[in-house]
Amino acid sequence: MTRAKFVTTLLLITVAFLPIFNFVLAAAGTESLPGEDLAIQDVFAIINGLACWFSRVAVLLMVIFIILAGIRFMAARGDPKAYETAKKNFGHVLIGLLVIMGVYIIIATVANAVGVTDFSFIPLVC
Repeated sequence: MTRAKFVTTLLLITVAFLPIFNFVLAAAGTESLPGEDLAIQDVFAIINGLACWFSRVAVLLMVIFIILAGIRFMAARGDPKAYETAKKNFGHVLIGLLVIMGVYIIIATVANAVGVTDFSFIPLVC
């Protein structure tokens, strides 16, 4: 990896995670910055906020990758090799979609197995 690619990647990662740090600081409030008054509900609120943010990013990425897979199908123009590549790409997009959407089912199943009946911690509505 060249230095320019490394710096670009690092910059993109930093910009991508800025909303997370902003949310954590906003949730903490300016009067409790040392963290002395942090309760377990505050930790759950932070985790819920992060889960909401990650789910929004995941949905956005799903839409982008589905559109890109469709563009690859159109760009194949009857070329069998390009068509197979586009079909393989679309299959990967569908698998990713199922994994991301299956996370909620996994969380609910594990929570039910350990006896949690209140599923308000699953951020279905952010």
